[in-house]
Amino acid sequence: MAKYSKNIYIRRYTPYLLNYMKKADLSINMPGYNTIMNVLTTGVRAMILPFTGNQDREQSIRAEKLSNLGIVKLINHNHLQPDYLAINIINYLKKQPKKISFDSGGVEKTATILKALVVKQKAA
Repeated sequence: MAKYSKNIYIRRYTPYLLNYMKKADLSINMPGYNTIMNVLTTGVRAMILPFTGNQDREQSIRAEKLSNLGIVKLINHNHLQPDYLAINIINYLKKQPKKISFDSGGVEKTATILKALVVKQKAA
């Protein structure tokens, strides 16, 4: 079910997420691995709120590292008050996020390296 507003459109799922993220001015997310890869791939300005339940630190560690690099803005549960969040969004939209270049072809490169090692081992 989609809901409409003048400038907001909410859907539960879209197969076009990366296209939307590329065109977005801001993405507000929880920093799961796939979501962060989407943010890094698209270069969208992002504010992230890590999941902290069950004493899980994975998202917090990821969020803190990316925030320290200036790639995303880290928000926490104290920042979720409507007025405070709105001010943070407005201020963050005025800033240009730091862009990084990274190699997302790790799987392919690892396979190539392993194949080369096998060939080298067989030749020895």
